[in-house]
Amino acid sequence: MGPGTIYHLGAAAFGVVTGNPVLAVEELVQAGQSALVGQLMSPITEPIKEAVKDFYSDVDWIDVMDTCPTW
Repeated sequence: MGPGTIYHLGAAAFGVVTGNPVLAVEELVQAGQSALVGQLMSPITEPIKEAVKDFYSDVDWIDVMDTCPTW
């Protein structure tokens, strides 16, 4: 579940708690759309996530912090 889906589910829960059914239904629809788009885009985004993760896992962050003057 992506951050957009989680946000919309939280907003839907807020709509239920505050007694605003229009907000609750609207946010549930948005959560469904967000989840659907996330599933449809996963064949594209997953390889990108893996490549970025592999690239950044090879970085020695301690060395970067030692050599960067802003840290």
